[in-house]
Amino acid sequence: YRAFGPRCARRNRDLLRHVGTADTARDLNLLRRAVGDPKLNYLGVSYGTFLGATYANLFPRRVRAMTLDGNIDPRSWVHRRLRANGGTFLPTFLRQLSDEGLAKTISAFLGRCGSTGTASCAFSAGSAKETTEKWARLLSRLPTDSAGTSYPELFSQTAAGLYVSARWPDTAKRIQDVEETGAASRPAPAPTPGILFEGRAGVPNAGRYAGPEQGISVFCSESPNPEAAAFPSLARLAHERSGPAGSFWTWYAEVCADWPARAADRYAGPWDRRTASPVLVIGNTHDPATPYTGSQAIARQLARGRLLKVKGYGHTTLFNPSTCASDYEGHYFVDGKLPPKGAVCHQDPKPFSAP
Repeated sequence: YRAFGPRCARRNRDLLRHVGTADTARDLNLLRRAVGDPKLNYLGVSYGTFLGATYANLFPRRVRAMTLDGNIDPRSWVHRRLRANGGTFLPTFLRQLSDEGLAKTISAFLGRCGSTGTASCAFSAGSAKETTEKWARLLSRLPTDSAGTSYPELFSQTAAGLYVSARWPDTAKRIQDVEETGAASRPAPAPTPGILFEGRAGVPNAGRYAGPEQGISVFCSESPNPEAAAFPSLARLAHERSGPAGSFWTWYAEVCADWPARAADRYAGPWDRRTASPVLVIGNTHDPATPYTGSQAIARQLARGRLLKVKGYGHTTLFNPSTCASDYEGHYFVDGKLPPKGAVCHQDPKPFSAP
């Protein structure tokens, strides 16, 4: 990473200061104007929720319909401290509580796996408790660095596999392969549209390169992160809070420790400018990247946010469908009708359900 940042700066010169979210929101407004739309219709998922919130506050009178799905907490994205952590300078994804979201989702994955038989979940040990213990034993005996499957490799592949709940049976099979042979017989899933860093390999029309560098250049230029030397102790702190998920999400942000650019146009609030239309906010209760707390936070911060809770698993409802949520979303985009306050939807189908 120390070599990567300066090399990126050499190749891109002043461009790196102008790829941030506020720049993109202004480009989005130019696109709206170019096609002759008086107001914007926008669906933002994951990082796209922060882009949407930024647009809504830069151009509040230009919002016709905006749905934000799988939400980033804007304030903790752009500000370096949270009172609840006693002034400790936490990396971005610990401020977002992504570690707690991942730990909660892993617990649900193991619990649902254990409550079904091995025909539906290959890793099942017969109960939620025994399956959770089986997972802990497997992690404890894996090497941290190995030519075969290592602890970080298995954990990272498992975290990626939890983004789409329909893939949970494949993820469980891959873990069971490691349990039995020390190596997964199935390849890891194609990268899913993750919080920001994930590439789009395996996605149709992948003719253009779309690796993680673009996302890194946006994220690192506008979201504060500690110096590299702080990360080992922060990882230990996060591990105490949420186990291996804490270490995973701590190191995710270390790429920014030596990043050479700062956004020239960085929007850091306010987030409560009154938009021409209300904003629909959707969040899964078990999201391994953008936890439900982020959706609650952005709904509170927006002047006209309406929160729709989805009792479901995985990263965003777009990739983990809920017919109930989709119906509400469709009515909102077509005729501006919001779900009633306090509305709750359920995901379909549940992970490990029969086809």
